[in-house]
Amino acid sequence: HVATIRSNFRYSWLTHKSTGTVVFTNFNPALVAQHSEALKMIAGADLALKGTLSIALDPDFNPGYGQFSLGADPGKFSAPNLYAEPIPIKALYMQGKFNVPTGEIALEQLNADIGGPKITATGSIVQQTAGHAVTVNATLQDMPIDKLKEYWPASLTPDPRAWVTGHLSAGIATKATLDLALLSPHACTAACPLPWNDF
Repeated sequence: HVATIRSNFRYSWLTHKSTGTVVFTNFNPALVAQHSEALKMIAGADLALKGTLSIALDPDFNPGYGQFSLGADPGKFSAPNLYAEPIPIKALYMQGKFNVPTGEIALEQLNADIGGPKITATGSIVQQTAGHAVTVNATLQDMPIDKLKEYWPASLTPDPRAWVTGHLSAGIATKATLDLALLSPHACTAACPLPWNDF
């Protein structure tokens, strides 16, 4: 397994600002996490990623705004306290932009094929006085009802999940939507509960 990373950085003597682009292929987070305890949070992303990261730096070389695009070959995904078993990923693509000084992130597009069912989503993180405002708007299509327990995390809205999975057991959910808004405090450490544990 060999990951390829290429970079290109430019500096303007006129504005004293820099821009940089990093292009990577065949980057597997799960393999990288095996070599660092600090990266164990990404150990559940067992798939080969490819993408581009572009960023602008100010005259003091502090990161400013940027954009990203990310795709993935077939693999598996999980996250701590989210899924009992990893879910299959047949195809994945996402793109967005970010602003480091303001702490803002915008997910402009996410498309995922999870072995038949398909997910589309957008989202954002905006820094506010009381914390970070997180919004997610997602759509799930063509989900077999008997597979719903595998894809709907038990910790995410557990009461509706228990009712749906307890009363429906056959057929296809042609479309389901999620509109989520929450406020995450500024101060957080590695011991903080994960966002989906709050629902």
